[in-house]
Amino acid sequence: MSEAVTVYYLAIESADFVAVSSQPEGCEIKQSTQSVGALNAFFYRWVGADWGWTDKLELTSEQWQTHAEGCELWIIYDRGTPAGYFELATEKGVTDLQYFGLAPHAVGRGLGKFALEFAIAQGLLRSPKLTVNTCTWDHPAALPNYLARGFKPLYQEVEQRE
Repeated sequence: MSEAVTVYYLAIESADFVAVSSQPEGCEIKQSTQSVGALNAFFYRWVGADWGWTDKLELTSEQWQTHAEGCELWIIYDRGTPAGYFELATEKGVTDLQYFGLAPHAVGRGLGKFALEFAIAQGLLRSPKLTVNTCTWDHPAALPNYLARGFKPLYQEVEQRE
């Protein structure tokens, strides 16, 4: 059965971003130093399972590896344990925050604001404009969090999804 889903496309530019959140105790964010498609696939499935992330579920190992080689993988840790991730990809002078999210056990622990601000800062180091999209299937705090961090709406589309 299909359902209408609204997809919001957002962007932020350097001048619109001011980080205000303090780093939560025990939170670390580290960039993966190797492109390992299976690791990107793991985080995608783990973090996205509750939020209807389905567009990459059918990728082969080779396709995941190609995906991993085309982006940066950053892992969010809470007291030494993986708690989420984000991916950045830069093309034609614009960086895209391809995926951003926390694992179920880490939601509600105060990591989201700081981790998003960290991701934005990293993205804006790569280009003066950062884009992201989210949808009505995502966590209810996703769109408000993006807007509160300075993202501006570009446009929105309604899609039918299974």
